[in-house]
Amino acid sequence: VTPMFLHGDEFHLLFNMVWIYFLGSVIEKLHGSAFLAIVLVVTQIGGMLLQVLLPSTAELQPIFQGTPLDFLAETMSGSPFAIGASGAVYGLFGFLWIRPKVDIGYPIHLVKTNVVLMLGWLVLCITPLIGDVANGAHIGGLLAGVGFGFAGKFKTR
Repeated sequence: VTPMFLHGDEFHLLFNMVWIYFLGSVIEKLHGSAFLAIVLVVTQIGGMLLQVLLPSTAELQPIFQGTPLDFLAETMSGSPFAIGASGAVYGLFGFLWIRPKVDIGYPIHLVKTNVVLMLGWLVLCITPLIGDVANGAHIGGLLAGVGFGFAGKFKTR
């Protein structure tokens, strides 16, 4: 959980905090502060778990070397040395993206532009254009948030 409190620079911190504010405030208003805290912590842990469990660059290089996807050995490698709250950000997004799809009566539906923006940023970060990004944390947080969204279908309000 502690990497979510560390950021590379002010822009990194601001970017994550703005998304947590906008996405998190909606979840908090609908489900309460305790639920928001649980989603934040669990999706951050999910993101960091995937980031740590991904194979290292050295393990991925033989798989991608000599292919058009050789950059994936770098951009999709795992490491415990990751910072930021992006796993939690993508977790909040994943929850708000999927929940209305499984619960038609859910009062919030993300604007399609925001979905494209978030998923586009996810894909752009996987390319070599952005630099050193903990893509496993993004993807792991997103998957955990999607899981929360689907789980909400089975819980009564």
